[in-house]
Amino acid sequence: MVQASKFPYNAVHFSTAGFSLLKSLPTGQLICATYKNASLAMLQRECGVFFDTPAEQTVVVLNFGAPLLVPQALYQPPANPYLRLQYNLSDSDEVFQDDLGEYKALYAVPLSKTLPLRTCLASPKFQHTATRLYRYLSQYRTELPNKLLLHFSGARMGFMLMKEQKLFIVNEFPFTCQEDVLYHVLNILQQQQARRDGSVVLLSGAGAEVPKLAKLLSRYLPNVQLAGHDLDCIVTNLKSQKEPLHTCLQLIEF
Repeated sequence: MVQASKFPYNAVHFSTAGFSLLKSLPTGQLICATYKNASLAMLQRECGVFFDTPAEQTVVVLNFGAPLLVPQALYQPPANPYLRLQYNLSDSDEVFQDDLGEYKALYAVPLSKTLPLRTCLASPKFQHTATRLYRYLSQYRTELPNKLLLHFSGARMGFMLMKEQKLFIVNEFPFTCQEDVLYHVLNILQQQQARRDGSVVLLSGAGAEVPKLAKLLSRYLPNVQLAGHDLDCIVTNLKSQKEPLHTCLQLIEF
């Protein structure tokens, strides 16, 4: 059982597909709201309304492309030279670095997206979606040697593979149909020499298509589940209805 933190905190998940907000109340209750294809101005406005209670921590989870992984033993700051080798880094980008086990996860987001959030949130802490999902996946218990976590945000599928509790790969792909997802998953497992029957595949992300994708993948892979089924917490929406945990996994603090 993966344990979710009980202390009060606020969390924002911001991506090209929209945003989600989550608040943890002193009672331990978790409340989430999701807004698809919403503007940054709407995000600023809704933060002020939704986060109506004080919190010890406000986390902004960013999902604007896969991070660059650099081994901790080889990394020498600053992060900019590494990112310029892989991406078209601009002077108007804000650069971040997270710790992912034995790696530094480096990524950049335009200041036009981060500065407005700094104005409407008190001392926000920025993290990559992969960082949050890594924390969950590293604690997920299974007797199988391989763990593959898929995260869906709009028309993009992020993925993370751990073998024998070691992080092997983090990346993302665009997809246009369910068959694209199936192709990518089978290809990932084959390229990384991870047997289908030795791998658990976990799906997370918002949208009605995620359970449908889980059903499709289950035809070809023996161990497919929606992420979050092992969590010890309950999340409700603004109507006090239970929210499937795979839809807000990246917002939960572990």
